[in-house]
Amino acid sequence: HLHFAPTTGIAGDMTVAALVDAGVPDSVVLEAVHAMRVTGLVVGFHEEPGISGLHFDVYWGAPHHGHGHDHGHEHSAVAHDRHHHHHRPYAEIRRMLQEANLPPGCRALAEKMFARLAVVEARIHGQTVEDVTFHEVGAFDSIADIVGVAAAVAWLAPSSISASAPLLGAGNIECAHGTLPVPAPATASLLAGFPTLEGGDGELTTPTGALVLTSLVDKFGP
Repeated sequence: HLHFAPTTGIAGDMTVAALVDAGVPDSVVLEAVHAMRVTGLVVGFHEEPGISGLHFDVYWGAPHHGHGHDHGHEHSAVAHDRHHHHHRPYAEIRRMLQEANLPPGCRALAEKMFARLAVVEARIHGQTVEDVTFHEVGAFDSIADIVGVAAAVAWLAPSSISASAPLLGAGNIECAHGTLPVPAPATASLLAGFPTLEGGDGELTTPTGALVLTSLVDKFGP
């Protein structure tokens, strides 16, 4: 059984790091992200000095070697990045997932999450699902997060998944659509009908974090 405890919020990179810290081989995540073949996308893991916890690092461009505690290895990817990385049509992401050499379970989970997100984005922006173009969540880091989570969960193959209520945060954020309140519209829409905790400072539960919880969790509880 897998239980998420996002009582201080949740984001995609946090989730990937936690799953690898819990025992998923880092190669499972790195190879899945590499299989997406996004030009310039570099991912890796490092442990923060003095803190027992793992970080999932996502970079755009040349491999980054600023951390002295890299865990595993980094991959840069090649070939499919024909659009600016901050604007990516849902149809392109769906094609990338279909063409990528991913384990079937990983591909199915990633497709499920992106499809759910496309429905939410279409409703928010008054578009059809086929016309949706992802902005921040379609950028290189979010592709890495969603595919990384899908790969890790598929590898674990838990019999069930539960979660505590996530802490949302407060304030405002700047994004492609200007200044928005926290939780962002996509986060609020994804979590509609699910238990949440109010409070905190800043965006503590991101759209990708909300997407992970609402796409994978069977039951919410303590």
